[in-house]
Amino acid sequence: MTLTAPFSGTAATVNVRNHQVIAAGQTIATLTRTDLLDVVFNVPENLFTALDIRNMTYRPVVRINTLPDREFQAEYKEHTGSSSSNTLTWQVILTMPRPADFPAVGGVSGTVTINLANLPANVNHAALVVPVEAVFNPDSHQRNEPHVWVVQGSGDQPAGRSASSSAKSQTRA
Repeated sequence: MTLTAPFSGTAATVNVRNHQVIAAGQTIATLTRTDLLDVVFNVPENLFTALDIRNMTYRPVVRINTLPDREFQAEYKEHTGSSSSNTLTWQVILTMPRPADFPAVGGVSGTVTINLANLPANVNHAALVVPVEAVFNPDSHQRNEPHVWVVQGSGDQPAGRSASSSAKSQTRA
């Protein structure tokens, strides 16, 4: 019997020995493609709903830790059918051309940058990006009642203001 892979690549792991009896559905080998690289990451439920997988023009930026001074553009490949019950996140997989000098191992870490302003749920919405350090909860208020510093004029009189629900929908911290 001969096994034929659906793509050319390298055998990353072989899970059986020659002439070993195997069961239906048992993994024989794991292949890695030499031309493409899959980028796997988790997205919180609240951001996952803003992703438009039909938007083929948007390409998130991928930075690989072993190639620190380079950025790559990836495209959407697939996502899990439901969120994880433990972490409440969805697993998203992007694909990109494999760099020629990429290490021949799996599990390399990196960073995916998604510009939230490019997502369809945010189109035509004015957005104010606030650093997380600017959000605080005053001691005199209930928990989960975030405030931000608002500076007007020359900045002599900063005032802490509640981040209302309408402001929260337009403010990402």
